[in-house]
Amino acid sequence: MKKNILAMASLTIAIVMTLAGCSEDKETSQLPVFDKLTLSKTTVSPGDTIVGTVTFSYSGNYVNGTYSYSTSPSLTSGTFACGSSSSSATFKVIIPTATDDTPDEETYTLTVRPTTMAAYAGNAPYIDPAPMGTLKATFTVIK
Repeated sequence: MKKNILAMASLTIAIVMTLAGCSEDKETSQLPVFDKLTLSKTTVSPGDTIVGTVTFSYSGNYVNGTYSYSTSPSLTSGTFACGSSSSSATFKVIIPTATDDTPDEETYTLTVRPTTMAAYAGNAPYIDPAPMGTLKATFTVIK
């Protein structure tokens, strides 16, 4: 009888210790927070390149992110990546050359959104990036 009680007590202590180890794990990754999107130029010509800069801040452990950008109306799109503790990421938006259908002047909205987030530390290797939201800026193309 004493052996059974001792075995049950040992098992209970082992389970409690295991559960305590899981609940004390503070290695959860957090998403970066978008601060702003700036463009090197807000007025361009067909064939020009705009350098976009996204700044953000982190709280908690760092993640590696992939971001996409697109324009509305549709003109160009692409992706770029930023990792670890970087406080900014730059990317190039190449404006297509003009065609006969290109308007003389048109304003576009550039939208940047996160597409994937992978944690460097913690229990979750992938984090849903949707809560980060989007950043927007406008520029005008003059033919």
